[in-house]
Amino acid sequence: MRVIHALMVLLFVLVGASFAALNTAPTTIDFYFYRFSANSGFIVLIAMLAGALLGAIAVIVGGVWPLRRQLKALQRSAASPDSGRTLTGPVDAA
Repeated sequence: MRVIHALMVLLFVLVGASFAALNTAPTTIDFYFYRFSANSGFIVLIAMLAGALLGAIAVIVGGVWPLRRQLKALQRSAASPDSGRTLTGPVDAA
């Protein structure tokens, strides 16, 4: 599985590098307080990287952290001897 992951990462890096090499037209991005000039391929790659990072942050904050908190709470409640939990459901009497 790690080999497939590494090959996919390598494929995306090569596609991105070829995309940046093919799109060399100069482009200017004008922020209100700063003007940035670079080739269009580089700007698109930077925008894609920023989107991937923001998406990863959103997944971590919105999904991973709440699930970890819930897991730790469940582990604490299962580990405490006075949790008052009993087994429910059918029990096989062998």
